[in-house]
Amino acid sequence: MAYIIENIFTEDERKILCDYINIEDERSDIRPDVISKHPRWDTDEWPQDIIARGLAKVFPKGYKVTEVTFQDSKNALKLHSDNASEQGTVGKTVMFLLDAEPVAHTVFFDNYNTSNTGFGETFTKQKWSPYQYKLPNIRGELTYVEDLRTLLSQCKSDPKTVEDFEVTDEFIELIEHTIIKRSTPRTLDRHNINTKETGFTQPGPRVNDYTILTNYDESIVFPKDIHEKYLFDIPYEDLKGLTLDKVIEWKLGGVIVFDRDMLHASSSCHSRKKFTTIFAHSL
Repeated sequence: MAYIIENIFTEDERKILCDYINIEDERSDIRPDVISKHPRWDTDEWPQDIIARGLAKVFPKGYKVTEVTFQDSKNALKLHSDNASEQGTVGKTVMFLLDAEPVAHTVFFDNYNTSNTGFGETFTKQKWSPYQYKLPNIRGELTYVEDLRTLLSQCKSDPKTVEDFEVTDEFIELIEHTIIKRSTPRTLDRHNINTKETGFTQPGPRVNDYTILTNYDESIVFPKDIHEKYLFDIPYEDLKGLTLDKVIEWKLGGVIVFDRDMLHASSSCHSRKKFTTIFAHSL
């Protein structure tokens, strides 16, 4: 179940949280398409008091926070679940809506990830590599790159043939830095070590096996009008067999609450958005 609560924050509180995202510190993870911050609850100095007041409105009987992430993102997250359980229970994702240009939505599906891996997982039926990425081009837009390693080699050996990007030392360093970030092995130990080092929970590889989702049925035809209006950055094939639950339009200063194992995706309609994600359990 997913729902929105409006007017959780005042305008001043929303601005404080937006500004905090872009203050670089040791808990920042800066990439070409997203800036993330991963402050620790009751440990680091950050606007925790604002978030705590918001959580008290969501969980009036009390709560336990397991993870905090701030994001300033230029991309649209594809089909994924946030599932990570604690002591056999599925927690809640509490997503505070801070900013969006021009408008953002979150699309929810009546499909739940039953794998219980402890990781959030992204689903696709397409072939995938961690070295596929979008980088800022000479027009300030994001351009899809099939393989960062190939682009890096081209930039070093024959930079004049690179068309969409201005090849500078800084750009080469950016590619090298991103390749390192995308090369994190998908093991529990390595995942936890890298999260501790960077303060950012590392994404895993895409999952092709949709049968671990509840209610998945290959014969289900996903509404094409929803795909064309909200999810046009996702191949239609990836949506076949899934059941739409609802589309929630962001109301800034509000919050969206849902089960962490519920499949969802960002709409394709925004160019940039800022939000805070809290993984929590109600008491």
